[in-house]
Amino acid sequence: MWLNGCSSSTASTDPAPELTAGNTVFMTTFADVVSKVKTATGVSITSAQAPKTIVLTCSDSRVPPELIFNKTLGDLFVIRVAGNVLDKDQLASIEYAVEHNWATKIIILGHSQCGAVKEAVVSWKNTKSATYVPVGTTKMENLDYLVGKIYPRVIAARAAFPTYTSLTASGANLWEAAVDNNTDHIYEQLVLENEIVKEALADSSKALKNVIKAKYDITTGKVTFQ
Repeated sequence: MWLNGCSSSTASTDPAPELTAGNTVFMTTFADVVSKVKTATGVSITSAQAPKTIVLTCSDSRVPPELIFNKTLGDLFVIRVAGNVLDKDQLASIEYAVEHNWATKIIILGHSQCGAVKEAVVSWKNTKSATYVPVGTTKMENLDYLVGKIYPRVIAARAAFPTYTSLTASGANLWEAAVDNNTDHIYEQLVLENEIVKEALADSSKALKNVIKAKYDITTGKVTFQ
């Protein structure tokens, strides 16, 4: 008996036909893309990589960095997690790329209307607690852990903007202030606290030169660099 999502080697049913169809289209241009990348960069991306940009961003399906920046295979080293938070796994991925001396910059890409940040704001609005209190009735330990990491950013945003209490999709509101504070905090974690990143930025022989904060507006498609 097979679990859902698994199949035997003899199964003929396509479990994701829409994805298979998309991959078929992608494969028709794959060889051409690989050839063009090698011509432009000298790197054969079927056997190696040398991306110039590291992007830390949210898992939100509306925020795909390759589309947002009009890039292709091999251009970006992307780390995605809800709320673009930093934990050991994400830090390890960034450190891996920095140590391989590919990238000249790290982009911390927050975005408007971030759902993970919204969870933290809703918790504050419901509880006014100094520490995170889960909103839902169903225990989701991993989600609670992630939102709990964002919650202090809501408290910090409230301290900076004490009149902000609204949870709306635009304008001067607590939701967007917390999104921005979250990006600021991640920047500090990388530039001030992470030894690998700090050492690379201070070493002129290293490729890494900048850590840049940015925000994507999901209503316009515009990225604003800070």
